[in-house]
Amino acid sequence: MDIVVSGGTGLIGKAITEIPGNNYFIITRGGSRTEGNISFVNWNELEKIRRCDVVINLSGFNIGSKRWNHKIKEEIIRSRIESTRTMVKFIASLEEKPDVFLSGSAIGYYGYDDNSTFDESSPPGTGFLAELANAWEDEALKASKLTRTVLLRTSNVLSSRGGFLSRIMNTRSRRVYYFGSGVQPVSWIHLEDYVSAVSFLIENETISGPVNMASPSPVSFSELAGIISKEKGYKTMRIPDLIGHIILGSEMYRELMSGQKVIPKKLLDSGFQFKYPDIESAVRNL
Repeated sequence: MDIVVSGGTGLIGKAITEIPGNNYFIITRGGSRTEGNISFVNWNELEKIRRCDVVINLSGFNIGSKRWNHKIKEEIIRSRIESTRTMVKFIASLEEKPDVFLSGSAIGYYGYDDNSTFDESSPPGTGFLAELANAWEDEALKASKLTRTVLLRTSNVLSSRGGFLSRIMNTRSRRVYYFGSGVQPVSWIHLEDYVSAVSFLIENETISGPVNMASPSPVSFSELAGIISKEKGYKTMRIPDLIGHIILGSEMYRELMSGQKVIPKKLLDSGFQFKYPDIESAVRNL
């Protein structure tokens, strides 16, 4: 297949472009070039791509890379809305439409709630991340009149390459951190399962709309830290709420560290088989 990927140099995007047997067009801010089966195409030169089978939209400013303030929050919103709008316009410009549009979203859509369990039918929550995901999805759904559209509500992706684990592990001190009481739920997915799920969603023409990209076995933050520590020979360290608020700021800390318990109902109902359905097997294979 010919697959267009925005955000193709990030953790998830790079893993997707390593699926063999396809040709990839990675949308970049840099110059256009070709490396093997991957062509890099500048955002301003999308017209060079005349046809494709799949469009995957993963672009967006890293939510956890900087302490939130008004300017950073505006950039987080702008980067997602504008890139998604551009990809929808690109799809509209193609004479032959792609078979499917997979667009990034996040489980932040459900808001922060320690006690509820969410599936794809659950309503949106409140707070900055919920509002962000809602607006992001609304922009992506404009493509649903053009092609099958899938919203990838992504949980914490576990990978030895970086991402979520790199933020809670310190390889120098050999510690794994968890925040607050540690009882808050963490929904997660192994990177291999994420990539397999993407392939599954491309092939399964009956699935559209939101899909929770999460394992069927959420865990508590302290449980996650404990299992990682045991597997890697690290020690766990609890970061008190007060310190977390100081480091991240109150709003960012509350939204990122409160957690959601999310179930991948659509994937399970459609017959998707997780290679790493439980946290022990996932951590063992990082």
